[in-house]
Amino acid sequence: MINMLLLAKIQHTPYPVEVVTFLGSEFPEPIETRLEFHHALVRRVWNTTPQELARVHITRPDVAAIYDPDHNRAFATYGSLGRHLLPENAAHLGEQ
Repeated sequence: MINMLLLAKIQHTPYPVEVVTFLGSEFPEPIETRLEFHHALVRRVWNTTPQELARVHITRPDVAAIYDPDHNRAFATYGSLGRHLLPENAAHLGEQ
């Protein structure tokens, strides 16, 4: 299911967006297909683990934020890049 508010925010953000799933390697392709159907421009869709995401992205200067619906993981795993964002609060995407 696509969260239409979140989709609208992604479509109008001036920043490149990457979509990450923790669900498994079979999910990025169908997610990307669905996003393309809705004309959402994302840099890439990929899967990983929260720990690997933190390890790889925590030092990248081009990463402004990592949004996660899990409150504990958003802050404990991603440090200052972590942002807690629930789907129903998608209007806050892009806020610091």
